Amino acid sequence: MISKEEAQQRIETLISQINEVNKAYFTDDREILPESVRDQLKAELIYLEKQFPELQVPDSPSQRVGSALSEKLPKVTHKTQKYSLADAFDAVELQEFDERVKRFLKTDSVEYSCELKLDGLNITLWYEKGKLEKAVTRGNGIEGEEVTHAIKTIRSIPLELDESIDLEVAGEVFINRSDFELINSRSALNQEEGFKNPRNLA
Repeated sequence: MISKEEAQQRIETLISQINEVNKAYFTDDREILPESVRDQLKAELIYLEKQFPELQVPDSPSQRVGSALSEKLPKVTHKTQKYSLADAFDAVELQEFDERVKRFLKTDSVEYSCELKLDGLNITLWYEKGKLEKAVTRGNGIEGEEVTHAIKTIRSIPLELDESIDLEVAGEVFINRSDFELINSRSALNQEEGFKNPRNLA
């Protein structure tokens, strides 16, 4: 088994690596490691922090939701805090998740519906008296970036609801791979740099 000193050194290395990869991916629109590798690094960090909880630091990537905010857009404080879904990499972690859900719901039976994960950009829409007032990215979970101007270009998002109600709606903005490849091919024709992945384009 790994010693506490070895675990501390490895945790410090993992935090440095994950922060570098996250900054490149979420802030600079660059992909320096595949998402699968990024997930493996985070899974290893979480495992070590579980083994040595006293080594977990408050600003560990395992404790963060979303990403750092850029300086390009106005900041907005969320009305309700945004949380990130926890990853599960094996049957044991899935079973632990199921047990937590059942304890929370105080039931012995839960039915799940599963679907493919879309790697997009989490957005919250604020409707006031039925009218779209703001669209905000998840950001760090407490504060996001206002992107109302961009969201209004998505024709499937209503600018006004049928009822005059206050409503908060969360969803995922994503780009199909075929559209991503088409846009990048047009960029190449114009000798412009393309996007690294569909999420960054979204």
